[in-house]
Amino acid sequence: MSIAAVASFGGAASGTLLEAFAYETVKSGGVADDTSVGSGAAQFVYAGGLASSTLIGPGREAFVLSDGTMQSASIQFGGFLSVSSGGASNMVVSAGGMELISAGAFVVSTTLLAGGAIDLDTVVFASGGSVTLGATTNTLSMTENGVVTQVSLAGSYQDMFFQLSVDADGSTIVTAERMSCLCRGTLIRTECGDVAVSETPMGRMHWLQQASLRVGSRSLCSVWSRPSVRQW
Repeated sequence: MSIAAVASFGGAASGTLLEAFAYETVKSGGVADDTSVGSGAAQFVYAGGLASSTLIGPGREAFVLSDGTMQSASIQFGGFLSVSSGGASNMVVSAGGMELISAGAFVVSTTLLAGGAIDLDTVVFASGGSVTLGATTNTLSMTENGVVTQVSLAGSYQDMFFQLSVDADGSTIVTAERMSCLCRGTLIRTECGDVAVSETPMGRMHWLQQASLRVGSRSLCSVWSRPSVRQW
């Protein structure tokens, strides 16, 4: 990689475009604003440095290291943000984007759009774990092997749910998913034959082209379906 910009000791970089194989370092006292990280490029934020409004797109990376700070970044499809130390706030993770949180990192007010994900780097995945969102606090709580891990979220999740999966290194990934609505009376093919969706019991499996859904009722006039990791 080649250096594209360095902000440190009271210096500032604004509107920097990082092209392929370039990188930007933000060190103590430095500020980088509105950096756009190009394909194959990267941004590094170190202790005392501040990066604001970074755009992290496909195949692009940003790293918050050694007590650096990042605010209001946008992580798009294929983008990756690693917060290994220091703090990050007001991140927005779009579908296909990933925010990785390590032990010792302080991350608050992340907005997960449908398909966006958080990788809890030090939380070992356990089959049968659960994930819930506090109705009034927007705190996401993951419970695995009796251990509870919490992440502070921002945004609205009224028509969404969260799914746990395992990363290649065995850590836990939590992904926001959008619920699917089926109109009352719609016939669905279940393990017991074709049944009106409004009469399908909670937890019963039904067929899709590629994946199965668990169906549960949310109100008298609508039924929502949740993806399952099981294929059948």
